[in-house]
Amino acid sequence: MFTSLITFYKGNKRTALILTAIILIGIFLRTYHFSDWLLFEIDQSYDTRIVSEAIDNGISNLPLLGPTAGGGRALRLGPAFYYMEYVSALVFGNTPTGHAMLVLIFSILAIPLFFFFIRRYFSTSLSLALVAIFSMSVYLVLYGRFSWSPNVLPFLTLLSFYALLRAVSETENNRARWFLIAIATIALTSQIHFNAFFTVPVITILFLLYKRPRFDWKTWVIAFGIVTLIYSPMILSDISTNGENISFFLKKISKPSSPLRKFFHKSVVDLQYTASGYFFVNSGIDRISGGRIKGNGFQNDADLPWRILAIILFFAQVLILMRNIVKEKIKNKKDFLVLTLLWVGVPFAYFYSLISSNFQIYPRFYLLIAPVAIVLLGLFLEKIQPRENTHQRIFLIGTLFIFLLPSLTRIENHFLQLNDPTRNDVATETEDIFPNDKRLTLQEQLAITDYLVSKQAMNHYPIYISTYHEYDPIFWYHLNKRGIPYFDSISYDTLYAEGNYFLIQYPTDGTRGTEKAFNIVEEKKFSTLTVYTLAPDDGKIRVLPAGVRNREKSEQTVQIQQLKTWKSLLDEK
Repeated sequence: MFTSLITFYKGNKRTALILTAIILIGIFLRTYHFSDWLLFEIDQSYDTRIVSEAIDNGISNLPLLGPTAGGGRALRLGPAFYYMEYVSALVFGNTPTGHAMLVLIFSILAIPLFFFFIRRYFSTSLSLALVAIFSMSVYLVLYGRFSWSPNVLPFLTLLSFYALLRAVSETENNRARWFLIAIATIALTSQIHFNAFFTVPVITILFLLYKRPRFDWKTWVIAFGIVTLIYSPMILSDISTNGENISFFLKKISKPSSPLRKFFHKSVVDLQYTASGYFFVNSGIDRISGGRIKGNGFQNDADLPWRILAIILFFAQVLILMRNIVKEKIKNKKDFLVLTLLWVGVPFAYFYSLISSNFQIYPRFYLLIAPVAIVLLGLFLEKIQPRENTHQRIFLIGTLFIFLLPSLTRIENHFLQLNDPTRNDVATETEDIFPNDKRLTLQEQLAITDYLVSKQAMNHYPIYISTYHEYDPIFWYHLNKRGIPYFDSISYDTLYAEGNYFLIQYPTDGTRGTEKAFNIVEEKKFSTLTVYTLAPDDGKIRVLPAGVRNREKSEQTVQIQQLKTWKSLLDEK
């Protein structure tokens, strides 16, 4: 990609300048107050602690398995994301920001990669317009600003399919090399998220069956070896655990479902999610996330016109795609269109299977299809744009204004809220881009941690915290980094005089429930949260023998210690 970028810049100076400006805008939107406003919650603290074991105590402490499926801690994917995060932390520092840097870098690199991907089909001017939407989409910008395994999917899927197109192109001189790059990237991508695991290999196999490329036997052997090597941690894990992860997987997929039952209803729901997801990526306008579908999704509400518009656009785009496939004569362009159709169709079928099994479709699932959503929009714009160059430029500028204004407005509102949550109360949808409507930044977490540590320094007693489930692990992560060991959360049955007790709440939730055992000593307001320093009621205090502490292992610690690592595997030998 870098060679292509240099060659392109040398021969297309005007276009290169415009592309550079677009990339720089994308970089600014992704890096502005990146560390201060970093989203760091329960999933991020879990991943960071897993990888930190390898940073602190040696690479052999990396796990053999990766992120979990469906929010549980049983069925797991491969560890590719943890290994990527390890490299990120090794280079940029063992901090939440250091762990998130690779996601940021991939998010930035995806911008020029997307340009070269779509230039295989679209004109230069339309490609620039589409890459501007990619660069400034609120959906892609915000998911590129924090560490989470699905967040690297836009870059990895683009690289996978870009390499695959070059591998089957008759005009490509290094087809075998590009094929091996594609196979390696696809194997990595399939370990990032179960959406990718079930779709990207299927798209690849169907496309290869369509193209039937001819490589010598050595290339196929090397490709098989690459896949085996990338999946070797999972293979070794299952060998050492007698197929534990495989059994979880088989149990998960063998759950009874009736895919043909209520076929029309499920298809319409799938259509609503997919069409609205595409529209969301392109425009920043979301009218379906958060489980708002009722019945077939055509309930008469304020969002109905937007959902209908999204469906109309999706149908129009797919019809144009299929028509173009039939009419296209240039092989490279036809390959691009066929791959696009598979990239649309396979995830659509996969989402249908999830709906059939009563799984919720979450906004992060669209990361799998975000690039192709913009490709479909490009096919639509190509069809309706004027043919005359001057009118075409005016059309593209107007189109960019229409699609980018909502996205940029939402980004601005998001930044304003992060800058001062108390004065810039921006309405956000639950299960929109983020899993909740509160914005707790890393900057505020560290400020609260400083406050807790300052209180603890006065007496050196243990710290006990009562806060929300998603915030409890992150505060203990920060406290552990300051050398303060974990003690169990506040329990009204075991309150000690030698303890520092803190209630960390949203101001609107108040202190209900604490008055039965505590007195409020101090109230400290931060941007999003308020910290209440508590003192146990004299009648509730339990006297401890000297030196006894109620130290426990956090739930997160127990889960992490149960992971099989390379070290534990070698110790079994």
